[in-house]
Amino acid sequence: MTFVLLVLLLIGGAIFAIVFFKDYRAAKKRGELETKGSASAIGLTGFWVCFFDTLGLGGFAPLTAAFNNFIGSRTELFQERLIRRCASRSLQKR
Repeated sequence: MTFVLLVLLLIGGAIFAIVFFKDYRAAKKRGELETKGSASAIGLTGFWVCFFDTLGLGGFAPLTAAFNNFIGSRTELFQERLIRRCASRSLQKR
């Protein structure tokens, strides 16, 4: 049973990787990738935010603070969308 679950996990991971890199190449070809910030710094930010969220401290504040350093002026649009999404989810839970 464990072997079957492991195989299913590997198949799912392979499908995700194929779709991800296909979309990445298409976005790179269209010039839609972010040019500001490094992938490793943004990846570490994502790890740190997920770590805070796992501890139950929340991830919204560190995420928006970190993205202010990486994205700059486009952050206002990102924050506005994220605030709307978080607010709509919290209102749906009530």
